Amino acid sequence: MEVLEFLSEGLLHPAKAGWNAPMNTNKALETYIEYLRLNQPEHLKWVLYRLDVDEIQLQLELTSLEEQTRAQHIAQRMLQRAQSILESRKQYSSGNNDLSFDVY
Repeated sequence: MEVLEFLSEGLLHPAKAGWNAPMNTNKALETYIEYLRLNQPEHLKWVLYRLDVDEIQLQLELTSLEEQTRAQHIAQRMLQRAQSILESRKQYSSGNNDLSFDVY
């Protein structure tokens, strides 16, 4: 499972947020994050929480960035964290290929 697929299908749920564009490139992810940042900040905070991104550290990093690059930085942090999660799941999986985000 690729990182963008993991994020869009397992966590971001763009269609539920009213987003109909495909989430198949980093630029699409950045655009979606900018949309959330401006229109649904609580959903963005929830996503960051679910990914276990340190929100306080992220806020400190964002204050030093220009407005135009904030979504790009958030996307980069999310992609890094999602990649780390996927690598851990593969490393510690018991042969089960289900790498979905939710635990049942």
